Amino acid sequence: MMLRMKIKAAITRFLAHLTDGIQASPHTVRAYEGDLMKGLLPWAEKQGWSTLSQIESGLSKVELRTYISELLVDHEKTSVVRRLSCFRAFFQYLYSQGLIDTDLAVKIPLPKISKPLPVFLKIEELGMLIESVQGEDFFKLRDRALIELMYGAGIRVSEVVTLKCSNVDLSQGWVKVIGKGSKERMVPIGKKTVQALQEYMKFLNETAQAPIFVNTGNRPLTTRGVNDILKRRQSQAGLERPVSAHGLRHSFATHLMAGGADLRVIQEMLGHVTLSTTQKYTHLDLDRLSEEVLMHHPLNKKEK
Repeated sequence: MMLRMKIKAAITRFLAHLTDGIQASPHTVRAYEGDLMKGLLPWAEKQGWSTLSQIESGLSKVELRTYISELLVDHEKTSVVRRLSCFRAFFQYLYSQGLIDTDLAVKIPLPKISKPLPVFLKIEELGMLIESVQGEDFFKLRDRALIELMYGAGIRVSEVVTLKCSNVDLSQGWVKVIGKGSKERMVPIGKKTVQALQEYMKFLNETAQAPIFVNTGNRPLTTRGVNDILKRRQSQAGLERPVSAHGLRHSFATHLMAGGADLRVIQEMLGHVTLSTTQKYTHLDLDRLSEEVLMHHPLNKKEK
């Protein structure tokens, strides 16, 4: 009987579904595994629940409120919301598979958190960042090509570290990106990005499956390695605003919005499944417009 299944076994089955079923990214699977194995499982054991039947009959809103209150003592609210969202996804999976008779996900509340606007760089700041990386050695050419590509194409850091030489068509100005769920999309790149990649890729052993962005050991850069490079280049450029892979992606989308690009074109280039995800850049552009008006409109300037 499915309800007698151990909670740990159900978690393992769910993680296999994420990996093989919907092909979630390794980062996503690790995050879910941590929240379930180090969060849900120890808490369930503390309550005396070891099977799905026990957690289904024992889980109540009172138990959940107590658990959430305990988490908020030493965890950021964003971390708590992420963990609870993970629990919801797990219970929804169990219910959809007939492993439990009740959809326990509906019992889990999510504390409301204010979503900060994504940090993005101004065009002048990006110019400073790119121009600060000058030189003909391997590292400078690699870092410049990396920045040019991430800003010029708006691709995720997880996508850039998995790029292969065969994914880039410099003669036509296209990059084939393998996004979330192994979905492919073609993203155009401009002349400066093409030039930066051409100069850098002269150093590479350009076999079809060779990674484009590598370290000194000729091993692919990691997501952490990319962000370390960006932090170092930010410091060298003298920028106060933080530079991250995610920030370059936000800058790409925000600047396209400000330039009048169609929202659905931006959605396609970013690889967003739904338009609502892309629409946040509409708010960003309006916020920036409001800020510019307040700062520079003659009627808003104080008399000297």
